[in-house]
Amino acid sequence: MKKLLAVALIATMVTGCATGIQGENVVGRPGSPMWFSTSSIPTQIAHFKQICSAYGFKDGTSKMSQCLRSEMQTAKQRAQENINSSRSTTTVCQPWLNGIRCVEQ
Repeated sequence: MKKLLAVALIATMVTGCATGIQGENVVGRPGSPMWFSTSSIPTQIAHFKQICSAYGFKDGTSKMSQCLRSEMQTAKQRAQENINSSRSTTTVCQPWLNGIRCVEQ
């Protein structure tokens, strides 16, 4: 819990807060685990709609809908993988010669 709180604090300091489509306070970079947990569905759709529009898809078409679903699913999977990978490593630091030696385990 402390680690999650520290990550949230760092994410806020690094990326700051934004206001979503529905006025919600959104924390984190778009696509990050924190962003997904603090942004509303309309905010997420608006973000991914910009990406799909840049690919050339037109608003209101079935291709746009497919793109939105695909982009959101891929981003959510990536966010979950980031959470899982951050939980599986630990850094251990010990005094070593005239300094400190840190090793990920």
